[in-house]
Amino acid sequence: MTKEQTYFFVNVLDVVARVYRVSPNEILGHRRHQNIAEARQMVYLLLSDKLDDEQIIKLMNRHITTVKVGRDKIRDMISLYADTRKKHKRITKKLKNDNKNDTAEAGSLAYLTNSSS
Repeated sequence: MTKEQTYFFVNVLDVVARVYRVSPNEILGHRRHQNIAEARQMVYLLLSDKLDDEQIIKLMNRHITTVKVGRDKIRDMISLYADTRKKHKRITKKLKNDNKNDTAEAGSLAYLTNSSS
């Protein structure tokens, strides 16, 4: 994975975590609470813009079916629910405004450091 892809992953994780008011570790975890699951599904969708499915399942530690079903579900939720649509819009706007020189939150960077050892 390139540095740009790594930066993209950390940035998506951090922005989604802030909008959903959960921690990056909760998104990467396995709890199924609605707000955490929705945030996780949003991450799947946004990561698919620049990463392939193999990279996403490795980073998120999920089965391919989980990622695909989650991505489909959040797409449906975006089209059906105004609240989810607003969150998606806020997240994508923030991601577009961020640049490479932004610093990611320490929690997500710690995850990357710990997972590579």
